[in-house]
Amino acid sequence: MKRALWMAIVLALPVSAQDEPKASEKASAKTGAELFQAEDFAGAVTAFRAELEESPKDAEVAYNLAAALWRAGEAEEAETTAEKAAVLSSGKLAPLRDGLLGNLRFDAAKAQMEQGDLQGALGVAQQAKSHYQRGALAARDRAALARNLERALRLIEEIEKQLEEQEQQQDDQQQSDDQQQDENQDENQDEKQDGEDQEQQDEQDSQQNEDESEEQSEDEQQEQQQDEQNQQQDEQEQQDQQEQAQDEQQSESQEDESEQQEPQPKPDPDESEEQEEQQPKPSPGEEEQKDERQEQQQQEGPAPPRVPQQLSEEQMKRLQQKLEQLQQAKRKMREKKKRRRPRVEQDW
Repeated sequence: MKRALWMAIVLALPVSAQDEPKASEKASAKTGAELFQAEDFAGAVTAFRAELEESPKDAEVAYNLAAALWRAGEAEEAETTAEKAAVLSSGKLAPLRDGLLGNLRFDAAKAQMEQGDLQGALGVAQQAKSHYQRGALAARDRAALARNLERALRLIEEIEKQLEEQEQQQDDQQQSDDQQQDENQDENQDEKQDGEDQEQQDEQDSQQNEDESEEQSEDEQQEQQQDEQNQQQDEQEQQDQQEQAQDEQQSESQEDESEQQEPQPKPDPDESEEQEEQQPKPSPGEEEQKDERQEQQQQEGPAPPRVPQQLSEEQMKRLQQKLEQLQQAKRKMREKKKRRRPRVEQDW
């Protein structure tokens, strides 16, 4: 009965706070158990190792050493020592071995969870569940192993939930990345399209500017030509006005001269003859010189026409003033002529 009690305590590891190694009748085993209960797991390992050297075929001492090694953090050696205890007991301590291996896998799964390796933790937790199930099927007292099995199942459920959340986060992140990538592609496409549109608009603006520049150049050329034509017309009109003014001045001068000449009375024939007799007759040499001058004038021909000169603005003003003075003088002479009494012809 006492032996079965210690086996139940060990199978409850690590659930129970009263975990102890299996009791032994030897004093060294009792010392190792006391150290184990005091949580001096390194000292317990030393004590159980010394006892196992004295009794190398004692399966219970080997199992107690495996439990102390597990508590001391020596997982690999604890596993091999537990396998050795099961062999030494010819399979009687196999349920204890399975419970200890389940504890080792359970602790490893928790450590991997803390490190963020959820997929690896899930695999190790499933191994812990398998060890607990196998040990519960072979043990006489299945309560402790059943509790550890429940703990393993809750751990598996927790890991699977975290994995599901992680996958959901990854899916959301992937969806967000895809959406961001699509937006970037759309933005790049829009920027490319905007760039092409801007380039096309720039080309159109450049062509429009060239056309406007050509039109402006043509307009300037036309305006320049028009200005030159207007200038030529102004010069021609000015020249015509000058010629017309000269012609009018000459014509008015001739009219004034003709108006100033008054009709002379008819000369008396007798007086005319007397005057001719009184005038000296030219000598033969003078008549020859006069004839030579007339012949020379006939040979030279008529005098060339006078080319009108370009008058300055000041000369035009003076010419205009002179013309006005002549016109005034002409009007005065006409008025004087009207006031003059008509000549009475003498018939006698």
